[in-house]
Order: sequence, then structure tokens, then C-alpha cells
Amino acid sequence: MVGPRATLAELADALNAAGVGVYVYEGAKGAQRWLSGAGRFTADDGARAARALSDAAPGEARRMGDAHLVRLQDCPDGAPRFMGVLRAAEGVEDFGDAGPLGRASGRGALQAHLTHLAETLPPETPVVCCVFGIDDMREFSRVYGYDAGATLAHMVGERLARALPPDAAIARVGGAKFAAAIVGDDAGAFRERAGRIAADIAHGAFDVGFGPVSVTLSIGAAVASATALASPEPFDAALAALDEACGEADGGVFVADAALDDAQSSPSAMRDGARAVMRALESNRIALAFQPVVSARPPYAVAFRECLARLQDDTGKWIAAGQFLPKI
Repeated sequence: MVGPRATLAELADALNAAGVGVYVYEGAKGAQRWLSGAGRFTADDGARAARALSDAAPGEARRMGDAHLVRLQDCPDGAPRFMGVLRAAEGVEDFGDAGPLGRASGRGALQAHLTHLAETLPPETPVVCCVFGIDDMREFSRVYGYDAGATLAHMVGERLARALPPDAAIARVGGAKFAAAIVGDDAGAFRERAGRIAADIAHGAFDVGFGPVSVTLSIGAAVASATALASPEPFDAALAALDEACGEADGGVFVADAALDDAQSSPSAMRDGARAVMRALESNRIALAFQPVVSARPPYAVAFRECLARLQDDTGKWIAAGQFLPKI
């Protein structure tokens, strides 16, 4: 309990004990001053919440998942200022015994854990980086309210944590996304595991206060050797795989099983390819090729020609459309 004569330090201690972060954010500088929660939340948590209020008027309050924000009077130089209140989702966002990071949460903490694995595991140990996305979460929150959405996400996260191996690290990386690192699974083993997890979530309804709610998951994953974990590539590839799972993948599961260091479809390769296409466009190195299509019946004459794009790369080699279009 906080008495009427409580000091600011006592108030900060009480908020920290309750898992509540309170901060002031100056939009122009991105500076944050924390009254409580500085050890639990990250600068990204505060900035992400404040960006959602960028179009609000001074004095206007909004809620975004577990974040409550109020736009304050602007700074003398006109820079916007916000006060934010963040509430921790206990248990779900903590690594606990799964890693060396204590109560840290979010993508930054997960990447730190992956780097730790890269430094301590045998180099060729397979590790699955995976992202679980709750389907249609935005629509659910719009209909039933963002508090109900936050409660549902918390409950799904707790069940995910129980379904994963005891030594797996799990972190909440978005309002409806949870990321995990599983040591030892290959692509086949993870597909089987993901199927069981998705079925467990789908077949067990959640009660958020107004009756049972059914939930389905989309799951994206990338398999990497331990040596690749120090870079953000495996996690980026898992996020890209989640996009595939939300679209055309069977059963809502998509696993990228290529060697991430060398794969042409890895995020870094895709970014490099996209830059090469932009350079070719700027220097007018895009051309058309007319490919003849020949009749399969006598006299086997050219029936027509397909008009196909070709790109000349930085070395002068002509590249077929199928090799560069996906990178755009």
C-alpha cells in the first residue's frame, strides 16, 4: 500500500513491484525518462507506444494493448511530449530459466539470448527460430476491446510457454506475436511440434470473461546452425516465414529450411538483390527479351514470342526475371 504521504521513490518502488512502467517521452529527441519500469521495459517499448499517439491533441489519452498514453503539452521548441504507462504481461515475456536474461523481454532480449547460444553451443547445433502469430487479433480487439485482446494474448502466450520444451526461450515481440528459440529441432521435428502446438491452441478455448473464444495460430520458423544466431538473420527469416504461413502455407505453418548464411532467399540476400535492381533501374540496365514459342506440331514454326524482362547486373551478366523479381 502507498500512503498519502508516500515519497516519489516509494511510489516508484510500488509501481516496479506491480510490473508497471511509467515514463515521459520527448518525440523529437526520442529521450525517455522513467519513473518506474526502466529495468523491465526497453526504449523500443516506450517509443513504439508513443508513435501510436503522434497524431493526438495535447491532453488526449489513448490505449494500445497494455499501454496507456497521454499527450502532454509540447516542449517550448514545439517537440511533442507524451506520458506513458506500460503493464507487463507476467511470465509470458520472461525468459525465466531458459536463458541468461532474467526478466528481459521483447525482440532485443531474444536476440541477446540467440547471441548467447551462438557463443556457447557447438557450432553446428540446429536451432529453430520461430514466431507464433494469433490470427485475426486486430479484428478481435476492435470488436471486444483492446483490454480483452491483451488478456487473450496473455493467455495464449502462457499456453505457448507450457507447450514448448522447458529450455526454450520465449518472448512477446508484438501485440499478437510470440517468438521462441528451440535448440535441437530440425525442420521435420519442428513441423511436427508446430502441428501439435497449433492443435492444442485451436482445440482449447480461452475464457476472457464473456464466454469461450477459439484461437488459431500462424507459425513461421527458420532453422539455423548455432553459428548463425549472432546475426539478426534467423529471426528476420522467421518473421518472413510467418508472412508465408499467413498466406499460402498448409496448416498455417511455414518453415524455411535453407542454410541462412548462403540462401538466396535469406533476408540479407533479398535486400542486396533489391538494391541491385534499383541500381540497374537507375542506370537503364533493364531490357526486354523476346523468347520464341514453337508449335508442337509440324511444321514446328514459331507461333509467337513471349516478352520477358532481363536485368544486367553490376558485372554485365544478364539475369532472368525469375531470379530478380522475388527480390523486389
